[in-house]
Amino acid sequence: MIITTTDRGLLGSNISFDAALNREMCNLHDLQSVLSAVSELKPNGIVHFAGTLQPANASNKINHHKILDNNLRIDSNVIRAAVELEIPNFLCVSSISAYGEWANLPFEEKNLYSGPPPSSYFGYGVSKRLTIDLIKAVNRQTGMNYKCALLGNVYGPHGIYGASATVVGNLIDKIHKAKTAGKDLSLWGTGQELRSLTYVGDLKDIFEKIMQNSRVIDFINVGNPKTVSVSCLAKEIADIMKYSKKIYFTGSEYGKNKSRYPDSRQFRELFGDYPFTTLNRGLEITVNDFYDVLNEVENPNYGYTKEV
Repeated sequence: MIITTTDRGLLGSNISFDAALNREMCNLHDLQSVLSAVSELKPNGIVHFAGTLQPANASNKINHHKILDNNLRIDSNVIRAAVELEIPNFLCVSSISAYGEWANLPFEEKNLYSGPPPSSYFGYGVSKRLTIDLIKAVNRQTGMNYKCALLGNVYGPHGIYGASATVVGNLIDKIHKAKTAGKDLSLWGTGQELRSLTYVGDLKDIFEKIMQNSRVIDFINVGNPKTVSVSCLAKEIADIMKYSKKIYFTGSEYGKNKSRYPDSRQFRELFGDYPFTTLNRGLEITVNDFYDVLNEVENPNYGYTKEV
């Protein structure tokens, strides 16, 4: 049996194995609660992705200590419970936000510690890096099959839309509002910033492959090797949403040197030319989900920060 640590948010709503530690059965901030829930389920593997996001463009970018403390307590409790109960397989979903601000692009695993995480999401980045170190410590102490997957940008249905969203959810919301108002759309940055976008529906299979592959040691980057510029992404979304007004970029300092995407060579060496969902198809599904959200009263996915 494989369990996940949440059934909510972008990952939890789209990736399910045999069971999940939902809020009704487990408080991830309480070690004894985690121990009790995991002990009752008796899994032989855990995929852990519960936690709080910190998009660089969101109002929560100032909540560094709050996000770091929250994520680290959850990670520590889940990993400690897994070790004490001798769960043999563990995959922690981390993020390329762990990479230091001096790491060269694309981010290679060997350059993880090239400086501190960028200041705009320092708390989140530190929490993702410390999780990797916790996993490394477990491996060196126990030799069990514990590892991390460092994700680039992930998108898909049941994510967040609005100011607190990451790039896809943020752009969908902005383009919808500009279309509704019949106005041109102004976006920060140059538009040339590059992203690796992975459709969330691809990740369950990828997570299974990583967990089962003995050649993955400690951590590995996960991301679509086809990068896309923010300007091309905005145009793709605009076409799907039938928005025909002008989109232009301010060229502000916010967008300076903000490309962030993982090196995927190790992933391709292990898993070959993986058939990632095409960007157009993934965006079509996500845009349709956005319109479904608009039709729901007080939908919690609209404009609020949630668990990943």
